[in-house]
Amino acid sequence: MNRTYADYRQRSPIPYRSQDTRTVTVRNTRSMVDDFTPRHPEVLLHGDGEFASVESITKSVMTGRTFGWLSNEHDEAIHHIAKVIREDDGRDELGQQYGGSYAKLLLGSVDVTDQFRISKDFRMDVKAAGDQQVVDEVARLIGVFLKSLQFEHTPQGVHSGSAYDMFLAKNNLPVLPDRGETDVEYSQRLLQMLENLQNPRFILPYERWLRFHPHVLEFGEPELAGLKLFLRQGAAPEESLTKGIPAASHSVSHAGNCFACHPAPDFTDVSFHNTGAAQEEFDALHGPGSFAKIAVPSYEERKSHPDMYLPATPSHPHAAGLFRSLPAMSNASATDLGMWNVFANSDFPDVQSQMRSLLCGTEPCDPQVELPLTIARFRTPTLRDTGHSWPYLHTGRMPTVEDVLHYYLRMSGMAREGKLRNGDPELTRISLSEEDIVALAAFLRSLDEDYDN
Repeated sequence: MNRTYADYRQRSPIPYRSQDTRTVTVRNTRSMVDDFTPRHPEVLLHGDGEFASVESITKSVMTGRTFGWLSNEHDEAIHHIAKVIREDDGRDELGQQYGGSYAKLLLGSVDVTDQFRISKDFRMDVKAAGDQQVVDEVARLIGVFLKSLQFEHTPQGVHSGSAYDMFLAKNNLPVLPDRGETDVEYSQRLLQMLENLQNPRFILPYERWLRFHPHVLEFGEPELAGLKLFLRQGAAPEESLTKGIPAASHSVSHAGNCFACHPAPDFTDVSFHNTGAAQEEFDALHGPGSFAKIAVPSYEERKSHPDMYLPATPSHPHAAGLFRSLPAMSNASATDLGMWNVFANSDFPDVQSQMRSLLCGTEPCDPQVELPLTIARFRTPTLRDTGHSWPYLHTGRMPTVEDVLHYYLRMSGMAREGKLRNGDPELTRISLSEEDIVALAAFLRSLDEDYDN
């Protein structure tokens, strides 16, 4: 590797600091680009899988705590939103620029220019419609917009805007799984082709420049080495013993095993995993080993005391949300357990079928058995364009890509030692060196692209 990436390191302007008396509450708010595309119709949304559709998450944002509404104010929020839509006079700057009042636009009024007249499928007389109808239609329109936020694609729907995508195209490598091939199988096939690739043709930094990232668009030897590490699967500790592989050999096998949760081409399995982020955050405040000692209730206990443990909803407006909270010195149990808050929770009926499928496949799903396996599991984000999504992890505790990779090294060690509560078994397959970190970081930045809609 002839190049150094010291100048390319992305630095967060909001460093995370843990103090004796408080925790700075920085959380990662990822880009919404490509998050709502129809490629994965069964995707559950939000970090803990609370929502089954973009429309449901939109309505929750408009009627929930994001907009300042309490859980027992749902009906008031619905009425208020409908009132705003009905009474808008269109005289503000945006209204004058984009066609007039909401009522006029939603009606498809004849005096609205063709540019701003919506199709018949979305038209509504807001004066005659009920409050809920108005809010549902607003959410549907916002959903259409959110689904339109996509990275650069070819007319065939193939990613094409990152240096990684350009490298695949330039070397005639497959950019999508074959029919019937899973993303994981495709990722492994791609690795074999990369291992056999002779005289790779690289993307040089002068071929195209990135406008919105602090590094160039480039895919060279470091990025290729990083991609191979990303797709390489290490042996699990028990496999090393079974196959007679010495522990020392296993520790230097140079495998990131990243594809297990982030398979190409979308670099997410749209599932849920515990990579230790909640434990790392909690232990940083309360001391090593503290997360493992939290008394997490059983399914029956949680069901009997929803207000004590579960998040607030319109059905349980006074619930404390103990396990959907930021860690705090004032409460030795407060933390965010992610998927645990939603699975087998009757307040979220729309997502239960998909969650049972994720956890149990086609087998029967006993919540008493499965609930402990959801502790601290969060939705896998895409790794595309991570340059626009720092600080990293759902806790926002990692300011750079390198910090995240070093974090995974620590978590993989803890998983092998049995010190990671409900940790994902795939973590035990990670085995990287410092040089590997440099290459992996280079590859991850090759997934960045300019997005300018």
